Amino acid sequence: MGAALTFVLLQILLRLDVDALPVMEGGQLSTLGLGGIGDLLAMVVWTVAIEDVVVVAAVAALLTAARRPAWQIYTAICVVEVLLHAYFGLPAVGMALYAARRVWLYRRYQRLLPLVVGHGLFDLLGGLLMPLPLSYRALVALSLLIAVELIERRVLAVADEPELIGTTVPLADPEKETSCDR
Repeated sequence: MGAALTFVLLQILLRLDVDALPVMEGGQLSTLGLGGIGDLLAMVVWTVAIEDVVVVAAVAALLTAARRPAWQIYTAICVVEVLLHAYFGLPAVGMALYAARRVWLYRRYQRLLPLVVGHGLFDLLGGLLMPLPLSYRALVALSLLIAVELIERRVLAVADEPELIGTTVPLADPEKETSCDR
């Protein structure tokens, strides 16, 4: 959500063409100096390692161990995340939402691997889609948001009822026999 907000803010500010506001010129890949697929893969690995492992997981774990209140944990991580994306200019403030969601997920489930995989796939897909026209990127993003929402509902349902892990959940009422035979 935060990454999408950052992208939308960037597009709006670029269209307004206000010189007084700091806004990234050009694309994110060119701003970061990435040329090919190898550069993109290396940057995704680096980004995921720094942002998820160090900024989110390590900082959250250390501040939690130091018995800091939740608001301090969220604030510290969100500020660092915005600063890491300062090359966007003003739209970088949207990354605070993305960081807050990742902190919430990490603190709630204490799982790092889903954050790393999700963030890595998000960045990789974003980098690969960047050359496409905006309408195609929006269509892919909408499809992915729907898929992620459906997956999230299933994962949260299982997480809230751990006794369902490893079991088969019936799709129909077992009292009603249905048959495909005609």
